[in-house]
Amino acid sequence: MMRTLDLEPVKSAGGDCFDDVIVTLDGWFRRGYKLMYAEALKFEFAPPDSAPTLGARMRTGLDGSLRLLERFHGYSIRVIRNPDPEEGLSLIREQLSRGHPVGLNLDTYYSPWDPNYQFAHYFTHVMLVTGLDPVTEDLTVVDPFFVKKNMTILREHYAAGLLGFMTVEPADGDMPEPGEVIPRLAHYLREHLASSLDGFREFAEAIRSVRFADEAEGHPNFMSSPMYMRLNSLVTARFNYAGMLEYAAERFSLPGLAACADDLRQLGNRWSTVRAVTAKLSFMPPERLDETMRRSLSDKIAGAGEAEERAVLRILGVLEGVLEGVLEGVLEHEPDRERVWGFDSPGSGRVPVDPAAGAGEEKRRIVHVDIRDFCDVRGIDNGLGTADADSDGHCYCAEDLPPDGVLRVGDVSFAFPAADGGACDNISCYRQEIPLPPDRYRGLAVLACSQFGSSADSFVVEYEDGGREEVRLAFADWWSRTPCEREKIAWTANLIRNKKGKLENLVHLFADEAPLVRNGSKATRLILPGMPNLHVYGVSLWT
Repeated sequence: MMRTLDLEPVKSAGGDCFDDVIVTLDGWFRRGYKLMYAEALKFEFAPPDSAPTLGARMRTGLDGSLRLLERFHGYSIRVIRNPDPEEGLSLIREQLSRGHPVGLNLDTYYSPWDPNYQFAHYFTHVMLVTGLDPVTEDLTVVDPFFVKKNMTILREHYAAGLLGFMTVEPADGDMPEPGEVIPRLAHYLREHLASSLDGFREFAEAIRSVRFADEAEGHPNFMSSPMYMRLNSLVTARFNYAGMLEYAAERFSLPGLAACADDLRQLGNRWSTVRAVTAKLSFMPPERLDETMRRSLSDKIAGAGEAEERAVLRILGVLEGVLEGVLEGVLEHEPDRERVWGFDSPGSGRVPVDPAAGAGEEKRRIVHVDIRDFCDVRGIDNGLGTADADSDGHCYCAEDLPPDGVLRVGDVSFAFPAADGGACDNISCYRQEIPLPPDRYRGLAVLACSQFGSSADSFVVEYEDGGREEVRLAFADWWSRTPCEREKIAWTANLIRNKKGKLENLVHLFADEAPLVRNGSKATRLILPGMPNLHVYGVSLWT
């Protein structure tokens, strides 16, 4: 009987299922992998007459990642698309006999632990085959994205859902030296500056006239479309590039590169916001998709592109200094987060706050804001089958709600849930204006989650004297186990899929907060962002 490889699933830092597979394989072969992202920032946006949709006009650096994995980390890689299932079994036997896991691209409709199982088709998920039953020909797999080990794919499910394979084998040869890698990194960044930034500007302009029905044509939904896949690549590429910088900094003793890594993570958050808003807008009725929302999305793309130019110039300066012998890769200052994010005033609200830092400070008096009249979505299961947090039939399980209706997170709390019974319990943000009990408040806290990726945007506090203050807050995707910035996981529940029941998957709500600078004036109103993928479950202030 063929043995099952004892492979542990490992999650990547900010990547997708493909990145999780690569990280897991590195745990098996231990040859490194992060230089495969050296070209990840690349972006091209082809002219309008080259393709009928925006997604078809987008090109990212993902296409070259396997080539760079071979070049910089010593692997031999094959990708086989649309193989015959019988030939695939022969390939699996051959690879497993040599102690090599096999990458498997399987339609998640046939993956029992996936929320799409027997519900919806999704064609871009990858996992690793670690065993094959010699009698039944059932597969044993590791799915790093879901952190699943020794799971079974039935022979008939494998045959029905098979889309492709990837084999990865160590190759002979020496690992590259700094003299090869550093010039190549600088070359890729110069190419990025020469072409990608114009592409971002052109994409920002084109998004104003996007037709989501055209983008999704020929695919189950927009989430399976080339446009969404490319947006996802833009997000993961920035997080992966940050990891690549830290790897190169340690391997080649260039700490200046590590000092730039946080800039790239902040860029990843910005592109995550773009992806999330775009995905949410794709679900909206055309009559609600007004010019204001299109312009806001366009501005977010343009702003991300401008921030990327600043970050890339900084990294390139480090590399060129090393190549010229002027620097040894050391930067004397911390990453300039304000320069990357565009924060330029105390009123931005992005002053680090430690919710647990109560020693020596005046104790907070928490004021819960009543948001019931503005709630337009039911996100927590109400036993009626009408809760739908994501417009796709998913919701939070209600089993672990606070019994007294107050959710406590450090020294802030929220009225939660916002509504009882079957009523709507959260707000999809469309710039709603929520009245506040007039008072002089020292800070604002929001309980929320994002869809389709993390989101960051400004909440506007208006004052009795006519002044206003923008407070930037950030929230991770409700599926994410990791905050995107300084927000904290506030509440965790099992996921429920309507008509299917409670699943093993866990989903979350996050709490973020910021001090108010104009705390000597009476606040009277809170204006939510124009970001419908952001769902607010609670608002509190403190005096």
